[in-house]
Amino acid sequence: MKRISLLLLVLVLTSSCAPKNGSHKYSLLLGDIFSTRQQSSTLYVGLIQLQLPALLSQAQMVDGKAVIDEANKTAILAEQEAVIQSLKDLSPDIKILSTYKLVLNAIAFVAPSDLSDKISKIVGVSKVIENTNFERPKVSSTEKKLSELTNSLVAQGLNDHNTVTFIGADLLHKAGITGLGMRVGIIDTGIDYTHAMLGGPGKKEIYDSINPSKSTEFFPNQKVIGGVDFVGTDYSSGDVDFDKNVPKRDANPLDEAGHGSHVSGTVAGLGDGINSYSGVAPDAKLYALKVFGKEGSTSDVVVIEALEYAADPSEKND
Repeated sequence: MKRISLLLLVLVLTSSCAPKNGSHKYSLLLGDIFSTRQQSSTLYVGLIQLQLPALLSQAQMVDGKAVIDEANKTAILAEQEAVIQSLKDLSPDIKILSTYKLVLNAIAFVAPSDLSDKISKIVGVSKVIENTNFERPKVSSTEKKLSELTNSLVAQGLNDHNTVTFIGADLLHKAGITGLGMRVGIIDTGIDYTHAMLGGPGKKEIYDSINPSKSTEFFPNQKVIGGVDFVGTDYSSGDVDFDKNVPKRDANPLDEAGHGSHVSGTVAGLGDGINSYSGVAPDAKLYALKVFGKEGSTSDVVVIEALEYAADPSEKND
């Protein structure tokens, strides 16, 4: 499997792990586990942290590759199976969203809030954590002023103040350090893979024609080579409508809000040198790891799932 290293909310694929096969992964689609009836307001999304350490904390580096210990993996899978069975026995209203093994040994779930104490007493449970929400990035007044200044400079033509030259990255490019062979995962609002700087045709009508919950011929492309929408368009972890608190994964990580595409352009965009300039690592490939819906906040359960994907984009280490 390929492993992605974390840099803030930007993940850089720097090495690979030996591919492993394992047992069934408890990462379920909403339609498999929820009825269409109105959900109770007493339901909540939470995380169960189990007692055994995560796989990557026990992995060994061999020739630059993280090799997972099979005995540790077997033990974690058995521990998770046992806890999941105990949850099923406790209540049919408890639903499993995802399991995590690589960066954290944990289970994401939906359950009635009055069962929290009983869940914490299940054998193998280290602690129960209520899902934490994270607001999407907001543009500050300082950032707005900087953006206005940059737009003014761009209008005057590309120069040393509005290109990678300003931070000295052009010296790296001249030295042959351009991100070639690197893979970067952007944990954000997704990526507009139709944008000309991000490997797309650069036509607004194509972007507008895409259904963000369906597969499309425009993704993946030569720049944005992979990724997942972990949440769905309507996801908002802090919304009063509980159904929007539950992620609905799909295969199309199209950016519906803009921030992830902005970050992607800064990291590895391809400029024309006239009206736009290339990013810091223009030869790097991108993964779109979408954890925000069109509006609203995100949460622990999907960010951790994105980190798990970053550690193993093949998702075969289960």
